[in-house]
Amino acid sequence: MRRRVRAFEPDVVILALRDFENRGVIGHLSRLTQAGVPLDDGYLRRSLEAIGLDQKTNSSTVMRRLSTVADDLVNWTIRTLMREIRESSAIPVAVAMRLPGDQSYDVLHRIATAEEAGGIAIDMTSPSGGRDESQLRLADWDHHPNAAPFAGGRTVPPA
Repeated sequence: MRRRVRAFEPDVVILALRDFENRGVIGHLSRLTQAGVPLDDGYLRRSLEAIGLDQKTNSSTVMRRLSTVADDLVNWTIRTLMREIRESSAIPVAVAMRLPGDQSYDVLHRIATAEEAGGIAIDMTSPSGGRDESQLRLADWDHHPNAAPFAGGRTVPPA
């Protein structure tokens, strides 16, 4: 966020929340831990120390231990991003998404975290609107949606 997004000076920053946030955070922190990258954030450093992780910890142990604190780390990440976006004078927006074919996963608690942290929250977790989800994909092998799920004309509420 600090290096990439701020360089653009955006008015709005959208954070898409899907069902794989835990895996993404665990994978990223696992790579950082294994590479011995020093963490400049006290909360992250204390969290990893509390579960006994360092550069010498083997990768399967890192992944297993991180999975026990993944929810807390994802919520911390969302709160931190919302704060940093506001500090950069942009409007933080969190969109909970579920694409056609995604596993059923409750990301609404993630949206609540973003909203509590001062972001605008948008729930798009029901893309099908009761329709057959196979008709909403670009192709049988591609779970990205065609235009149909978004034809409802949802708009972003004013900030």
